[in-house]
Amino acid sequence: MHFNIKNKMLEVCLLHTPTFIIEPEIKAFFFFLTNKKHLCEYYKENVIFFVPMKYNYDTIERKENSMIKLYNNTLKYILLFFIGGYAYCGIEILFRGFSHISMLIAGGLSFVLIGLLNENFNHKMALVSQMALSACIITAIEFLVGLVVNVWLDLKVWDYSNMPYNFMGQICLLYVNIWFFLSLASILLDDYLRYFLLGEEKPHYKIF
Repeated sequence: MHFNIKNKMLEVCLLHTPTFIIEPEIKAFFFFLTNKKHLCEYYKENVIFFVPMKYNYDTIERKENSMIKLYNNTLKYILLFFIGGYAYCGIEILFRGFSHISMLIAGGLSFVLIGLLNENFNHKMALVSQMALSACIITAIEFLVGLVVNVWLDLKVWDYSNMPYNFMGQICLLYVNIWFFLSLASILLDDYLRYFLLGEEKPHYKIF
């Protein structure tokens, strides 16, 4: 680094290593990163900054926007998780008279994953295809959660052993068909929650 101070002006010539400089008289902080090409000049209170263009204010703003987007997406998926989980628990209470916290987890995960499927393939995939894939997602989550809460922990939250075409008593063909039709409500709820509550794009559908 080379310094030439005259009339409270500090000229900093970037040579080699990244350096952090504090000049108390001028009360400024300088951040320098190694890159002698593409330097931009910034003036403030008779001070000249030489800053690499690759670390200019546009780059900082993009990084800040990325962090804000990540934060907002995290809050969005937490919100959708609990909406889906409580909605499924409500359906269970309506038809069975009771529910379980594992159903909140299974319902929340299913709702978020269906929403991601809907978010990424909404205009490319037919609604019926979305419903079929959503039924597969729900069935897979039901099976995994069932292995934990029913087989491993022996909580007996549900048991399909007496149902035809069941597998290990955790999933069965009848409920795969039920999830297919129930997923339509899930897709529509996710779409319009995003549209009205989160300000996302208005949903459009093609049936087949």
